[in-house]
Amino acid sequence: MAKSTPCLYVLDVGHGSSAILCDTEGTIVIDSGKGSSLYLFLKQEHITTIDLVLISHADEDHLGGLIGILASEEFDVKKVRVNSDASKDTKIWDDILYTLDKMQRNSGLDFEVSLTENFIGSYNHGRVDIQVVAPSCYLAGRSPGSSDRKGRRITSHSICAVIRLLLDGQPVVLLPSDIDMTGLANILENSIDISTPLVSFSHHGGIPGSAHIKGYTKTFCEAVKPEGVIFSIGRDRHKNPQPDIVSTVKEILPNAFILCTQLSKHCAVTIESSHEDHLSDTFAHGKERGICCAGTIVIDMSNGDIKIHPDKESHASFVNEIAQSAICLEKTN
Repeated sequence: MAKSTPCLYVLDVGHGSSAILCDTEGTIVIDSGKGSSLYLFLKQEHITTIDLVLISHADEDHLGGLIGILASEEFDVKKVRVNSDASKDTKIWDDILYTLDKMQRNSGLDFEVSLTENFIGSYNHGRVDIQVVAPSCYLAGRSPGSSDRKGRRITSHSICAVIRLLLDGQPVVLLPSDIDMTGLANILENSIDISTPLVSFSHHGGIPGSAHIKGYTKTFCEAVKPEGVIFSIGRDRHKNPQPDIVSTVKEILPNAFILCTQLSKHCAVTIESSHEDHLSDTFAHGKERGICCAGTIVIDMSNGDIKIHPDKESHASFVNEIAQSAICLEKTN
């Protein structure tokens, strides 16, 4: 469904990631989360044509929701791009690849196993430039299970597709998926600009593999320099975002605002009552159980301005009212 002005939805899928760009000439899905959240969002928004699907990597919480979309006759999916990952020996990854290959042969789906930094501008469907800033062809070609030229171990997270969206040439948001320190180091060593006003923090604010939490977070924040940080989290999984990550974000970016899709248990052990006045009307996985924090975050890019819903003030008011120990509002030393 094309829109007169572009809008990005950072979807509350629980633990996982999915972002949907509704641009002036089409709809682009960047990761699909797990379960039915993407399906329910598309139904609510009356979207039946998906012009492009970009899957950052082979983890189920980033691609599991795609299988239901492909199986349904309700959606016309035009194009899908992924990267190869022989290390990911899961049924869902095999099912996705098999289904995409079959659809390419039988129904004309445009499917390629290639999503690297070389494809700049190839995926645009309107005013927003879709810039794939990682992985490099070298890192994707080396593949998980090997090492790069500096001896750093390459994992599935090292070859995550990192996507930066630009409106009329100006950066708006970075979607870094689960990029680890090897992948991040390769981006910086290749002198690739990943600065953006908004970022959906990598790995859902969880422990970044074998990297030192504070060292990784400091490097990431200094490279991106965001004004706003989004954590796409599930309240009941992994207790993300990790307090050490949030405190380091606040230390490095003292003026940045923080939004979590669901209310972390670090911030509120219990939720006494449902509060939804600050949320958008858009589908959010946590609404039914009353566990949203910011819920689905809507980034409206009308007229060149960037407007976020929920806005900082209404979100902060909600957090102050409902969260007994909100880590996003704690002052750092």
